[in-house]
Amino acid sequence: MPRVSIIVPNYNHEKYLNDRLKSIFNQTFQDFEIILMDDRSLDGSVEVLKNYSKNSKVSHLILNDINSGSPFGMWKKGFELAKGEFIWIAESDDWANENLLFELVNAIEKDTSIVVAHCNSYFEFYEKTIPNNWWDSLSLTYWQKSYVESGEKLLLNYGRYKCPVINVSSAIIRKDILKNIEIPIEFRYCGDWWFWAQIFKQGKVTFIAKYFNHIRMHSSSATATKSLQTFNRFLENVRVVKQIHQLLNIRFTYSKKYKWLIDIWEQFIRIDKNYLKTKYYCNDLPFFFKSAMFFRVNNLLFKRLKRKIKI
Repeated sequence: MPRVSIIVPNYNHEKYLNDRLKSIFNQTFQDFEIILMDDRSLDGSVEVLKNYSKNSKVSHLILNDINSGSPFGMWKKGFELAKGEFIWIAESDDWANENLLFELVNAIEKDTSIVVAHCNSYFEFYEKTIPNNWWDSLSLTYWQKSYVESGEKLLLNYGRYKCPVINVSSAIIRKDILKNIEIPIEFRYCGDWWFWAQIFKQGKVTFIAKYFNHIRMHSSSATATKSLQTFNRFLENVRVVKQIHQLLNIRFTYSKKYKWLIDIWEQFIRIDKNYLKTKYYCNDLPFFFKSAMFFRVNNLLFKRLKRKIKI
């Protein structure tokens, strides 16, 4: 049996597939199978995948007849097909350093209680490369060195405030823990946060402070579309935060580390310019979150009033 099952879920990433798949086939660690999946792409992705499916490393080529509407259904199907001890979900528009698998497998094998190994990532903006700054609002130093830590402790300190894994392509997990995990197929935007929270709760986490993963940032990328696009995305984030606190059996209270969530909330109100529309306040956030938001809205209304008076 292969040590690692590599799941490559794809949707309309024809122009990135060659880079992604070459970065997989060229890994220094070669004990793996590849499961290629397409979610009813409208470009030429299927032909590219069919060409690569002839390689002996490819165990499955799954072509959906109907688009699933969520990446997490593809993950679930891949998990069911995977034969490896470890699983790597390699998103089709990202790419990896040739030593990513070697380093992650070596790290996770050091202790059977380690359930996930992940590394740092670069953001790739066309011709500009930027080191991951996702965790900077939580700590400027913690992710500068490698570590092995209790997943539950990481959730308490960091993972309840932001997704604790920057990008699924940067991590491998033990397949056998998936039997205890709710695959977030009903989520559309931030199911990965809930997915990682459950996994972290299962055991230890090892992090490698090296930049082996490259996250391609473009208008249709999964990471890019986690920006300020729909109010439903905000509500889904709220739902995940609440579920993580329930998972940890702790009270859900306000913290300045949730400023990014308040920022998203305010953004929708600013775009609509209807600061008192009821729908923007009908969510499950506790009172102190809403108090922080009302304070901002009061400031916005005051500034708006000042502008009108000047006119």
